Amino acid sequence: MIPPPIFFLRMGKAETTHQPISHARRFSDFQNNDKKYSIMAKRYTFKIPDWVQPGTKDFIKAVVKSVTPRPEDEGLLMSLCANYDTMLQARDTIASEGVCIKCGDKTVRHPATAVLKQSSDLVVTICKSFRITRRDSPANKDEELTELERFLMGK
Repeated sequence: MIPPPIFFLRMGKAETTHQPISHARRFSDFQNNDKKYSIMAKRYTFKIPDWVQPGTKDFIKAVVKSVTPRPEDEGLLMSLCANYDTMLQARDTIASEGVCIKCGDKTVRHPATAVLKQSSDLVVTICKSFRITRRDSPANKDEELTELERFLMGK
């Protein structure tokens, strides 16, 4: 047996706890695509800094195309920009000045070689975190290459 609705006496008028049907929310209200119920998330886009070299911009564009960036990836992408740019600068310095330099009467290794190694290691580590290294690529070599793979292979 269903209990009868509870009545309240307010200012001499009896009121029921049941709401009229017009106030009830139906399941179909939540399925509606009305603007009051649908909330669309904004698509995140990574803005490449202005201070990077054109080669870095091309590389980062290829990375962003192959990976769907999220807002929490911005720190990694900024680090990737800085390290890749540093790697290119060190490479250009070594190309112009040579691997070894004269320091007094001794010939020593150029300091840019250590910078090149550190920055390239960080670039590879960040690429591994995004799973865009060659090891993570599909086993079938006949598949079409992604934009990043084409860029890295120079095709």
